[in-house]
Amino acid sequence: MEETTDTGSARPRAAALGAVGPVTFALSVVCGLAAAAGLVLLHAPGAPYAAGSVSLVAWGVAGGSLAAHAVLLAVTDARTHRLPDRLHASALVLLVPLLVLAALAAGEPSALMRSLACGLVPLLVVYLAALAAPGSVGLGDAKLLLVLGLWLGSLSVGAAVAGPVIGIVLAGLASLLGILTRRIGARSHVPLGPSLVVGAALATALALAAGG
Repeated sequence: MEETTDTGSARPRAAALGAVGPVTFALSVVCGLAAAAGLVLLHAPGAPYAAGSVSLVAWGVAGGSLAAHAVLLAVTDARTHRLPDRLHASALVLLVPLLVLAALAAGEPSALMRSLACGLVPLLVVYLAALAAPGSVGLGDAKLLLVLGLWLGSLSVGAAVAGPVIGIVLAGLASLLGILTRRIGARSHVPLGPSLVVGAALATALALAAGG
């Protein structure tokens, strides 16, 4: 939800990073490895690159690295309502070069441009929304949309649109359920990160199954 930067309070930053315990870290590694193996070996109908190609391997590893970071970000946001910049940065350091390699190895620079656009557009939209209505959305969510958009854009524009939409709908349903069960109040803040991650996962699965 909120961002955590190196210039912010040391205590919230430490709490956010401390939310990633050994069990969560191990789960993220397992999810990352499983995602990478599945993307490369299963070669679903919607995979953007040819089976056995360098591009497919790079793209699959990119998806695996994103899956691992997504688990860490979702758990951290759920526990602390913060999305640490360090996790966003490490996700981008792995994701961007791998997507660049995949696109260039396949001779498809347009795929790279699509990924960049699908990551930067939601980042800009949410950033402007945060400026127009402070407190309505966290800049950490904007950065998470950048990371997820880069990946979903490697599949299709439709997937990049569907991911955030599904995530926002899920967040709304979670808020409504929380209010109805009186676990949260009408003005309580519900972390958006976990819902965005689930939305991206569902959009990825749908795009792969449907052929983009």
